[in-house]
Amino acid sequence: MRFAGFYHPLVTPFTSSGEVDADAIARNATRYLATGLTGLVVLGSNGESPQLEDEESDRMIAAVRAVVPADRPLLAGAARESTRATIAACRRAAALGVDAVMVRTPAFYKNMMTSDAFVQHFTAVADASPVPVLLYNVTMYTGVTLQADAVATLSRHPNIVGLKESGNDMQLLGDYLSASAGQEFVVLCGSATSLFSALALGAHGAVLALSGLATAQCLELRDLMRAGRYDEARALQQRLLPLGRAIGAQHGVPGLKAALTLMGFETGAPRLPLRPVPETVVAQMRAHLTALGLPVVS
Repeated sequence: MRFAGFYHPLVTPFTSSGEVDADAIARNATRYLATGLTGLVVLGSNGESPQLEDEESDRMIAAVRAVVPADRPLLAGAARESTRATIAACRRAAALGVDAVMVRTPAFYKNMMTSDAFVQHFTAVADASPVPVLLYNVTMYTGVTLQADAVATLSRHPNIVGLKESGNDMQLLGDYLSASAGQEFVVLCGSATSLFSALALGAHGAVLALSGLATAQCLELRDLMRAGRYDEARALQQRLLPLGRAIGAQHGVPGLKAALTLMGFETGAPRLPLRPVPETVVAQMRAHLTALGLPVVS
């Protein structure tokens, strides 16, 4: 399957004056290209995509595409609340050279976001998008859930090639796998705390913030699962849990940026209304990184 594999969702660096920093994101991306990651994601949730203006989003895509070679997939978040604006974002991303777009569920009118509404929305987006579409379910942020019945229909669309599920609901992830069985459709795990379970169920890869910190360990867990060395993989998952939780549900993007800064990546502060984590949390991040033997340079 074309988009199976492990991806890191890049953070969006900001300058001290709060502007997006295209040079910094390109340098960060270049560091990841020296690893065994399949590819990169720009403008995901960890990239603060809802906080960026269209022109800023386009600059981030262009900067990353300029350093990512053609044989490494580059995915870009391209979601907006309306179908019309989402299609426009997909077309801009495609023109900038991305290999596929990730489109999260619209969510403002939550009570109206039924499976029928999602099928209509994603079908229209996929019909119009010049590049393949991956569905993106991130209930913790949107408050809505893409159900398996909608995935059963959407996975049969020739331009919808996969899905990222960012939660820890393994029944839902299993339902996605069952609903799309027999299709050229990848299901990617988006939660580091559920990586072992997701791979055991048959997930085709992952898009993980943790893979930007503990890259080798995430790939090792994948390899252990492939080799059937489940006890070792389970033990590694347990070692990764404290850091995975800290940059996920506990502290989110600000925590991730703090940890990346400690490892020498260029991030800048998160954009308001997000705020940097306090020094006590930075110290916790340092301890988590050190416990995993990861290099701390600041």
